[in-house]
Amino acid sequence: MKINAVLALAFFTLSAAELPKALPLLQPDDGYKADILLVVAHPDDDVVIGGYLARASLDEKRRIAVIYCTNGDGGGNAVGYEAGAALGQLRIMEARRATAFLGIDDVWFVGAHDTPGQNVL
Repeated sequence: MKINAVLALAFFTLSAAELPKALPLLQPDDGYKADILLVVAHPDDDVVIGGYLARASLDEKRRIAVIYCTNGDGGGNAVGYEAGAALGQLRIMEARRATAFLGIDDVWFVGAHDTPGQNVL
C-alpha cells in the first residue's frame, strides 16, 4: 500500500512540473518551393515533355524543379567516345545546360547508377 501511495505522489509531482517547451517549427524555405516537380529516371527523359516545360517556365513563369534519379552513366553514346562515369558526367552537364536554357535552375541528381538490362539489386 505504501508503494502505491509513493508512486501516486511521484506521478502527481512530475505531472505538475513544468515540462520544457518544444522549439517552434522552422518556416518553409522559399528556395525549395516549386509549381511543378518533375521526377525522371535519366537525364534525357525530360525531353518527352520539353515543350510543356518551356511553355510553363518561359511563358507562364512557373517555377519548375527537376529530379533525375540516375546520371545516365549506363547508356550508349552515339556521338562521342565517353562511356561509364565520364558519360554520366557529360549527361549531367548536358541536363543542367538544357534545363537552364528553359529557365529551370532547381535541378538535382539523386546519383543512382543507370543499370540498363540489369537487375538493379
